[in-house]
Amino acid sequence: MNKVKLHTLWLLGMLFLMTACGDDDYYYPSVKLEFVTVKAGADGLIQSLLPDKGELLTVAKDRTGSTISPNSARRVISNYEVNPEDATAVIYSLQSVVTPEPKGADDPAFEGGLKYDPVDVTSIWLGRDYLNMILNVKININSGKQHVFGMIEESVEAEGDETVVTLSLFHDANGDEENYNRRAYISVPLTKYVDEENPHIIVKSQPDMQTLLLLTKACPAGLYKKQDDGSVRFDYAGCLECGTCRILGLDSVLDKWEYPRGTFGVEYRYG
Repeated sequence: MNKVKLHTLWLLGMLFLMTACGDDDYYYPSVKLEFVTVKAGADGLIQSLLPDKGELLTVAKDRTGSTISPNSARRVISNYEVNPEDATAVIYSLQSVVTPEPKGADDPAFEGGLKYDPVDVTSIWLGRDYLNMILNVKININSGKQHVFGMIEESVEAEGDETVVTLSLFHDANGDEENYNRRAYISVPLTKYVDEENPHIIVKSQPDMQTLLLLTKACPAGLYKKQDDGSVRFDYAGCLECGTCRILGLDSVLDKWEYPRGTFGVEYRYG
């Protein structure tokens, strides 16, 4: 029987590559540090970078020289600089993240039992089609034991007109001693909960541009993006369902705003 492997994370700070130190007069550019998706060409070299908030960027230079599987995409944390004039990016560092897909509790991936070893959630937020988490994990740096992470789809329940999906974090510390703190970076793909055929927000064909430009600054998920030609591009994937654009532009900008239909969308629950 084929076994489904859970994503594993070596909590010893494994990086693809980091940048080298420069001289005292080295120019330190204004860079971003965030979760992104990088894509490689046929040679495995990284060709493009997609931020959670923003447009696809062509990689002008990858100073790490990293390679991944040809014609594939990978979720990472990156230090990078953007050149807004030509929508290109220079990559200075890349770090691996764990990307566990939600699975039912009876999935073969959890055949050894469900584990909920303790972690501290430092940050959690939505980014495009991902649920991003920064965790603080206790480890013994000399044990070499792997900490295994997964995402359990606990239930799918109807609540009124909505269907709520409850997810829990699987963490198996493999009996590791809790001596030192290490950070773990998790990015859970949520594409299975995104309804591509039935968008819950539709922008008018001729919206009020003043209000539309206001939404490029007001939307907390950064879904409204001003283009070089002055137009505004909108992508509902990654919507936080906060209702900001509904309040500001339902009559002047939007033809439709409603909550995603059952089993789609995201709801946070702690505890």
